[in-house]
Amino acid sequence: VVAFEVIGASSPDVTWLGKGLPSMLITGLAQTPDIEVVGNERLGDAARQIGASTLEGVERSKLAELARRAGARFILNGTIVQAGPDLRIDARVEDLVTGAVRVAETVRGPDALALADDLSARVRRGLDVKTAPGTVRKVADVASASVEAYRAFTAGVEARANERNADARRHFAEAVRLDPEFALAYVHLAEVDRHEEMIRDSGRWLRMAAQRLDRMPERDAVLVRAGLA
Repeated sequence: VVAFEVIGASSPDVTWLGKGLPSMLITGLAQTPDIEVVGNERLGDAARQIGASTLEGVERSKLAELARRAGARFILNGTIVQAGPDLRIDARVEDLVTGAVRVAETVRGPDALALADDLSARVRRGLDVKTAPGTVRKVADVASASVEAYRAFTAGVEARANERNADARRHFAEAVRLDPEFALAYVHLAEVDRHEEMIRDSGRWLRMAAQRLDRMPERDAVLVRAGLA
């Protein structure tokens, strides 16, 4: 899942969704056992292989090559347009082996979180992936219902991908300030501090995440339990 192109919008309240929406889609799709979502770390490694210093520096014409180098079979991207009070999102999933477009969907509405849930469901159907009832929850239920908290979280993920750990810590801390139940933000805070060898702080954030296991996808909950062990 790569960044979406934001067309014709200059407001920061919309432009951040170019990276924020993919983060929401990853949260929605990662709950599906039969879908493995390639993470930003692998995408960042692949970006450096094709000569880009950062993931954001990859030209859109090279996104398919980026995804292939990261080991992906499909690439999900698209565009976001502000249409009055609504957002219109055009998304497509391309098969990197055959070149065929497997999914092409358009959704429209004012709520980015609800649109991410709708698109995630459409992608699963388009890829013929079945899910048992009750196994996939709304992004707001496994991440945050606060768009502003998600915006801070997205900025943190971007900073971390670019190895700006101090900025990442600041953004994740802002996310949990805005939504103290944002479990995934605590997970990322723990990982940033572990990378900086701030072990005591990392453990504290991990325990905060562990108190909110029902507010994250099961795969992340497994990693939190393992980290505590």
